Amino acid sequence: MASRDNAQPELPEWLQRDDPDPYLARFCSSWRKRFRPTKMEELYEAVDLANFYVALARPDDAERLLGWVVGQVEFRGNYNEWSPAGAGRMLLARLARMRRDAKARKRALAPVRDHVFDVTPRDELLAEQIATHDDVLAQAAKETRKWACHGLSRHLMRLHLLREESLAGFENALDADETGVLEPMIDATYDAIRLRLK
Repeated sequence: MASRDNAQPELPEWLQRDDPDPYLARFCSSWRKRFRPTKMEELYEAVDLANFYVALARPDDAERLLGWVVGQVEFRGNYNEWSPAGAGRMLLARLARMRRDAKARKRALAPVRDHVFDVTPRDELLAEQIATHDDVLAQAAKETRKWACHGLSRHLMRLHLLREESLAGFENALDADETGVLEPMIDATYDAIRLRLK
């Protein structure tokens, strides 16, 4: 666990290596210099990076990164830290579910079950994501790679929240049948990121 003095934690050796993908290498290099577990945007960028890994069929890299990053953040009532860490935990839960690892999924979700990080009424959030999905994809096609991937990743964070909460039976979550519509939306969003990263 990182100290609270805003110091950068020691980065694991694997995280200090350059990524073989040129765009991700630049993204990682910039992110590594700025990362602090108390900085909201850098925490969100870690989830962005993990989403980029998933889009490029590198789920193991996504899990390793998120496992390390969310391990730096415990709940202290600061939602500037907890919200991005919660988004990371939702992606970890999805990845664990995809590989049918119930224990890892439960570990990822337990802290966010105890400390919810987004209080938006779920029916409103679902309606918004469905209504804006096509626009998000269309806007990404017009943006630079950086901003397209940024916007698509942030959209995925909301989709993962809705889907994983419902499947895990969180209090106040929507029924899993209601959120089933999100799976093709999630796949389409990862496809859009993959196209922009090529």
